[in-house]
Amino acid sequence: MSTSTDSDLESLLGDHDPEDCAHIIRRSGSLSAAALRDAAAEAGIEVQALCGYKWIPSGTAPDSMPVCAACVRIWSPLVDPSR
Repeated sequence: MSTSTDSDLESLLGDHDPEDCAHIIRRSGSLSAAALRDAAAEAGIEVQALCGYKWIPSGTAPDSMPVCAACVRIWSPLVDPSR
């Protein structure tokens, strides 16, 4: 069953399957994104990317994957407000 959130996510991601992209994780508290990813992977807890995609990380950095363009569009103005 598809929801409006699913279709919103699909339109943000474009042609990329969310499982085939490296996402930028929403931070929580004082943990860095990498520490949050590692802790979530160890505990089997779901994380949420800036684009809205949710998954349980495997614990390894997805360095060989293309970066999610939607996450980058959301993240860029957060680190450089002049964008």
